[in-house]
Amino acid sequence: MKNVTTKQKIAVLGAVMYTTIIGVGMYLMQLSGATYGQPKMVNTLWVVEITLTAITVFFTVKYFSWKEVGFSKLQTKQLLWMVPSIILLVVMWAVVISLSAKNGLSNEQVSLIYLVGFTTLLVGFSEELMYRGILLNSFLKTRSKTSAILISAVGFSLLHSVNILGGLGVGQMLVQLIFTFMFGLLFALLYLRIKNLIPLIIFHWLWDFALFAGTVASPEDETLGSLSSVHLIIQVVLILVLFIYLKKGKGSHISE
Repeated sequence: MKNVTTKQKIAVLGAVMYTTIIGVGMYLMQLSGATYGQPKMVNTLWVVEITLTAITVFFTVKYFSWKEVGFSKLQTKQLLWMVPSIILLVVMWAVVISLSAKNGLSNEQVSLIYLVGFTTLLVGFSEELMYRGILLNSFLKTRSKTSAILISAVGFSLLHSVNILGGLGVGQMLVQLIFTFMFGLLFALLYLRIKNLIPLIIFHWLWDFALFAGTVASPEDETLGSLSSVHLIIQVVLILVLFIYLKKGKGSHISE
């Protein structure tokens, strides 16, 4: 087994801290009367997400560099790999807008959507920076791309296990671990091609934002949940194709 470098230890420590803090946040959220999946969970979690964002920025500045963790030159042509997901995201936002127009939004709902937007922006930034930026890039230094991808995806998936502290059922949590593992695989593979976190951060933000904004607009509507299942199929196809390209050494701009 290859020795673990100091930066890899720091990256793992950062991921463990991140998971622990969000776990505490989930527990406090449940104590406040909200459960995981309810938009009002952001009334507690926005403070937690500010803390997590500060921590990931601290780790980046203190132990790494912005370029080192994923803010180098964007490979714009490689963004074509994100087109299927982007098309689905546009459809999701069309549904959100339609539901909002159909049902009307109270001032309270509008305020909640603003807070959801702010909180999910922090989620997208801090999670991508920690798991695709710090953790993935740290292990790419000495491990194979496949190993680094798996470590990053497993870490990202395990992050969501603490949602059980926020009231998520065991069965739902296990399903979410599968979904987030697949998401982690796809985004790590996409990062290897586009070489920049910004498109991933934006997509991650708008995806989570759409899911929660749709719930605010119409809690009973299941359209967005169905579209999420469609995205799982898209993820599986893209993961298989991208792994084939990776093994053939086509277009991943980070060396072994």
